[in-house]
Amino acid sequence: MSILNSRCIKYYFKNKFAEFDDVFPKAKIGQCKELPISMAIEELEMEQWNSIIDRHIDSINILLDLVNKFNNYVISALTLSNSSKKLQNWYELEFSEFIKELNKAIKKQEALH
Repeated sequence: MSILNSRCIKYYFKNKFAEFDDVFPKAKIGQCKELPISMAIEELEMEQWNSIIDRHIDSINILLDLVNKFNNYVISALTLSNSSKKLQNWYELEFSEFIKELNKAIKKQEALH
């Protein structure tokens, strides 16, 4: 399944079958049979893919845990009752934007006291 969902197969499919609808590409069974994927994947290859996918999932879970811990730390260290959506998604911000949002939250908290 991870192979079918890869960027490589997506690129191949779009160019081979001129299917450029990004939202809902129409994959017909005949087209899927033409994809260059060997149906006889060795058990060893499958185990390797499973291992790679498991490591990737573990990495994502570790990252999510760190993000949650950092969010909780910022909220508790600054005694913020609630933080903005931007501040909760701090990892999507540039550093300067993060500092601006943090200062806004601090000023808002100080105004309440």
